[in-house]
Amino acid sequence: MSSVVDGVAVRRVAGALTAYACGDALGVPYEGRPPTRDGDEVIETPRASDRWAAGATSDDTALTLLVARCLVDGGGAVDAVTFLSRMAAQDPPVPGAGPSTRAALAAFRA
Repeated sequence: MSSVVDGVAVRRVAGALTAYACGDALGVPYEGRPPTRDGDEVIETPRASDRWAAGATSDDTALTLLVARCLVDGGGAVDAVTFLSRMAAQDPPVPGAGPSTRAALAAFRA
């Protein structure tokens, strides 16, 4: 693969991760809330909620970036122990981690 293709691929992956994080930041204040009647609401500016600061991203983005970092560091391969070790080493833990993620971490630590 040429360096030009590599550069294109890197920019595409970076763009995809950025778009993913932006979507997460826009949607995270609504996470866990019931649907509203106004399905046509346009969300253009990150909002705060009782759980999240405006522009904050959830565990979805944090875990996606952790997987990406593991893949880069592992040359395209990663094993579960490496991933879980890195996740368990984060202090504080991933913001917004759900019960199944917390349970998996607890089992891994044990």
